Amino acid sequence: MGAICCHDEEPEVARHDIADGVSFGADEMQTAFTNVGVSSVEPSKSLHAEVEQPPAAAVACDSAHSKVGNFNTSVEDIEKELGLADVPLVDFPMMLQQCGSLEFLEQILIHYHDQCQQLQNEMRKEMDLNNWYAFSRAAHSLKGCAANLFILRTKALAAACQATGEDFSAALKESSGEVPEGYRDRGSTLLAMLESLHSAVDAEVEESIQTLKATIDRSRQ
Repeated sequence: MGAICCHDEEPEVARHDIADGVSFGADEMQTAFTNVGVSSVEPSKSLHAEVEQPPAAAVACDSAHSKVGNFNTSVEDIEKELGLADVPLVDFPMMLQQCGSLEFLEQILIHYHDQCQQLQNEMRKEMDLNNWYAFSRAAHSLKGCAANLFILRTKALAAACQATGEDFSAALKESSGEVPEGYRDRGSTLLAMLESLHSAVDAEVEESIQTLKATIDRSRQ
């Protein structure tokens, strides 16, 4: 299933409607963007392209593949395995730069949430059916959605789900079709960890958006 957390149209750069019918000029947006660490208000040419991630997120994704054989099944052990303490929830400046405006970002986030829920429901269904290959493909799509929006911890966990599904699928082919309990426990824990991130990500993004709006307001005074 392909990601829908992308948009074919690029937002207008000249003016940005943020909320309550208030419109801010590009110069004001640029000043505010700079204050929160964004270098440009130009939107990314494509939200479909794979984006470069900070080292911590890359390490977590590599860990998902190299350490999946440990079959850690507890939240605490998986967090340590993936180094999640060093992976931020989101990189808001890069998220904003990728979208180009708050208005466009808010539209994209609606699509992201819908797609995220859809993919996680698919992952749970495939896990219950013991179809780990399909589980891994849904996780791969979720990883791409999160990567495009710089939602880094979700990307890291989705990568771990993908690697887990791929390894378990391969193991099934070499066995009688029975999945050891540790396999299913790991998949279930990873999925639960993914699902628990939604409210935390929403809260951090909303706080960052409100901080940016306050910065814009101050710049106009």
